[in-house]
Amino acid sequence: MKDLLLLPTGVLVGIVNAVAGGGGLLSFPMMIALGYSPFTANITVTAGALPGNISSAWGHRVPFVGEKRSPSLALGVSGIVGALGGCTLLLLGGAATFTTVVPWLLVTSALLVLAQPQIVRAVRHLSGTPGAPKWLGVLGAAVVSGYGGYFGVAMGVMFLGVFGVLIHEPWQQLNAWKNEIAVFVNTTAVIVFALFAHIAWSAAVLLALGTFVGGFLGARIARRLPDRWFRLVVASIGLVAAAAVLLH
Repeated sequence: MKDLLLLPTGVLVGIVNAVAGGGGLLSFPMMIALGYSPFTANITVTAGALPGNISSAWGHRVPFVGEKRSPSLALGVSGIVGALGGCTLLLLGGAATFTTVVPWLLVTSALLVLAQPQIVRAVRHLSGTPGAPKWLGVLGAAVVSGYGGYFGVAMGVMFLGVFGVLIHEPWQQLNAWKNEIAVFVNTTAVIVFALFAHIAWSAAVLLALGTFVGGFLGARIARRLPDRWFRLVVASIGLVAAAAVLLH
């Protein structure tokens, strides 16, 4: 019965992702609080986030129907390869290693969420300047995808930063690519985890349902509320969760 708390948590995650990003900093600590190990919480949060990734990517594709706005094959492949590398590192390292590094990953994710406005401004500025060679963009995407396969919280913010620096395209296209490559990364991760690890499927389904609803609500809320408050709350929860894991 306690897992039912993940349904409203998923709604909040969907809202936060739509407004500010970094919703995994809510779902991951909640799973820890419900008694799941950090390792199981990590892979389950990834599975629960996938439906939201798909709907978000589809929503960003709609305005671009008939235009060449989908990510290149190279970016898609880099997402899959990077995710496989991250998943492999997670599984080979095991739960003990992940529990050791996860507090620092949470701190990094919280700082990325706080820095999101600065990252977005930099991306918008750099998207109007000559980009780096294409292979650097693909390599950067693979590195971020590796992070996504291993942990994944605030992965979207990292993609925006890398794409903005290395790929010369309009901001709207970079944002669409960010959402689409996240589908490649999380789909790959879920398949690997389903085959070689233990996903808490009941928890993942509750998170997925909540995130789906929260995404729609977040789209409305985003028009009315400043996202800085969401970022502050989410980042604070992430830092508290990092401290809790360290103390545990």
